[in-house]
Amino acid sequence: MKKIFLLILILVAQTYANNFDDGYYWQTIRKNDKKAIEFYTKAIAKGEDVQDSYYNRGVSYDNLGKYDLAIADYTKALNINSNDYQASNNRGLLYEKRKDYNRAISDYKNAIIANPKYYNAYYNLGYLNNNLGNYDEAIYNYKKALEIKPDDYQSYNNIGVSYDKKGQYDEAISYYSKAIELNNDYYLAYGNLSGIYIDQKKYEKAIDAANKAIRINPSDHKSYFNMGLAYYYLGEYSKSIIKYEQAISIYPKNSSYFYNMGLSYDNLGDDKRAIQYYKEAIKVSSKNTDAYHNLGLIYIKQKRYKEAKELAKVNCKIGDCELNDLIKKEGY
Repeated sequence: MKKIFLLILILVAQTYANNFDDGYYWQTIRKNDKKAIEFYTKAIAKGEDVQDSYYNRGVSYDNLGKYDLAIADYTKALNINSNDYQASNNRGLLYEKRKDYNRAISDYKNAIIANPKYYNAYYNLGYLNNNLGNYDEAIYNYKKALEIKPDDYQSYNNIGVSYDKKGQYDEAISYYSKAIELNNDYYLAYGNLSGIYIDQKKYEKAIDAANKAIRINPSDHKSYFNMGLAYYYLGEYSKSIIKYEQAISIYPKNSSYFYNMGLSYDNLGDDKRAIQYYKEAIKVSSKNTDAYHNLGLIYIKQKRYKEAKELAKVNCKIGDCELNDLIKKEGY
């Protein structure tokens, strides 16, 4: 925050010399943002610490989820002091939340101009650029963040993610490994390693990395899924089903989990359960074209041609006409 007060003053009194101090007390000590806003509003009306009052009131609005009011106050703070790098960064976060990415990037960059040693803005620029697919820009900004905080394992992990997305797996593994070296309990890095090992067809390594992630965080559904994938590619379909079930029990909103469960049952020749899970996959995501396709193939095998044709038409409208073309070619 913008002001530091001696702890002894906080302990001695709850009412301070001016409204700004009262607002700060309610905001930071009592954690009551509504009350803090009352005092910051009075401070602004009386001309007390106006720039800081706008900034701090913006933080309280931000905490309460009143993002439009927060943006307005951060803007007013910046109008008074354009070098307020914290206000620029915080406003950028809110623009990012609203998917106004150009403004978010501009605010993060302005924060860095105002304070070239401000780690948060570099990190946020890296995070946003990674999500936008600007991986080189993301890597650059994460590395700048690391110049300021060399032990930041999250930045190492996120650089790994960017290299992973670029298909530069050796570099990604190096950065994931560095993140783990700095924080041996960082389950996300183990999970990310597991995903890369699957891409590299190093399935035993993938299982080992996923197991480490799960030991740290038993709720890591992605690592259970990765283990399921690894077992599937090893041809151990029954083991893959167990892991997919665990993933689904934690997070039943991922269509791919149900689809891959269906795929494992399909490979075991259990049409009934394969149909069940392909249908579940479609229920979770009506755009899962692979689930439509494979379900249609089972129906064809069972000579349920009418149902297969209906699925093929739906799938073709989504964008996958392979099943529809097959049905026409074979004359089903």
